[in-house]
Amino acid sequence: GTWVYILDDSNSAVDALNDGETLTDTLDYTSTNAAGSSSSTLTITINGTTDGPIVITGTSGNDTLTGTDGNDILLGLDGTDSLFGGDGDDILDAGANSGSQSSQYLYGQGGNDTYLYSKEDAKIFIHSVYEGANDGTADKIVFDDLNFADITVTIISYGGTIGDALNLAWDDGTDSGQVRIGQMGQYIESYEFADGQTYTYDDFIT
Repeated sequence: GTWVYILDDSNSAVDALNDGETLTDTLDYTSTNAAGSSSSTLTITINGTTDGPIVITGTSGNDTLTGTDGNDILLGLDGTDSLFGGDGDDILDAGANSGSQSSQYLYGQGGNDTYLYSKEDAKIFIHSVYEGANDGTADKIVFDDLNFADITVTIISYGGTIGDALNLAWDDGTDSGQVRIGQMGQYIESYEFADGQTYTYDDFIT
C-alpha cells in the first residue's frame, strides 16, 4: 500500500525548529494480507528550518502595527504610525511623515532590534518602556541619509519611566526632524550614520 505523511506546521514543537534541529515521529503499524500479518515501526525524522522574517506593512494612513514573537519587518509607510516589534530581532521603519508635528512611536520590545530612520520620517520616539535593559543587547538605529555632523544632541527631561530622553535633532533649512530615545538612549547599543560612522551611548554623554 501507499502511505502519505502530512506534517502539521502549526504544531508548536514543529514550528519552533530551527536549522540543524530535528524531531522524530514514531509510528507503529501492522500490515495484513493473504499470507498473514506483520508489525513494524516507522520512524520519521523532521528537519527544521529557521523561519524567515515576517513582513508587516501599514497603509498610507495612521497605523498601529504589531509584530510576532519571531523576527519581523514592520513598515509603517505614510502617516503617523506606532510600531510594536514583539520578541525577536525586528526591523522597524515608521515611514514618511513629512510635514507632521506628531511623533511616530517605535517599540522594539524583546530581541536585538534595528530602527531605520530617514529625514522623511520626521519625528520619531523610541519609548524606553519597550526598549530597556532586558530587551536585547545589540539594538541599533540606522540613519539612512544623516551624518553625525548633521545632528544636534540635547537632553529632554520627562521624569517617570521615560526619564531623561536623548534627542537627536536635525534641520537642513527646508525640513527638520528628530529621533528621541527614552532613558537617554542607553539601551540602544549602536548608532550608525550614513557616512559609515558608528557611535554608542557613551559618545553622546562625554
